[in-house]
Amino acid sequence: MHHLLLIRHGTTEAIEKHLMQGSTDSPLSNQGREEARRTAMELSTIRFKAAFSSPMGRALETARILASAQPGLEIIQLGDLHEMDFGFYEHKPYFASPDEVPHGLRRLSLLAKILLAQATGETLIHVSQRASKSWEQISAVVPEGVILIVSHGVLLNYLLKLLLPETIFETIKPASLRPCSITELEVPSPGKAKILRINNTSHLK
Repeated sequence: MHHLLLIRHGTTEAIEKHLMQGSTDSPLSNQGREEARRTAMELSTIRFKAAFSSPMGRALETARILASAQPGLEIIQLGDLHEMDFGFYEHKPYFASPDEVPHGLRRLSLLAKILLAQATGETLIHVSQRASKSWEQISAVVPEGVILIVSHGVLLNYLLKLLLPETIFETIKPASLRPCSITELEVPSPGKAKILRINNTSHLK
C-alpha cells in the first residue's frame, strides 16, 4: 500500500498578482517560502521512502524546503508532474474553474476560456495522461510506503481523479488546492484510495 502526502507548491509572485501561471514559472514569494517552512515542520516527523517533484522552479523550491527537514531525502524530478500550459491565458488575470460556478453566463464564459486555453496550450486529456504516467513512474520506483509528491493544482486534481473512487472524486471536484496545502491518501490501488485529509492548511495559521 502507498501512503501519499500531496503538496501544492507555495504562494508565488504570480499568485499574489492574481495571474495564471501554468507553464510560466513564477518564483515563490516570501510568503510562499514561509508556507513551505511551516509545512516542512508539519511533516518533519514523517519518514518518507521517496520524494517526487515537478521540475518547475516553484514546486522544486517548495520540495527542497520540505526535504530539508529530513536529512538524506533526495528529490526525484518527474517532468510529467509539471503544471498545465494555459496557452493564451498564461500570465493573464486568474479565472476560476467552470466547475466552481454552477450555472449562468459566467459559467459559459469560463467554459469558453478553458476551451481557448486548451486550443492554444495543453488539453485536459493530455494533463490526465501525464498524471497517469507520473503515477506509473512513482509506483514503479517505490512499490509501497510513504511518498511525498510536490506539484500543481491542475495536475494534482487529475492525480486525485486517478487514485480516488469515482464517486468520491465527484463530491470534491474541482479540489481548489491552496498553496502548501496537505492532502493525504492511503492508496491500496488506483481507484480505491482513501482520503485522510484534503486541502488542509491548519499548519499555516
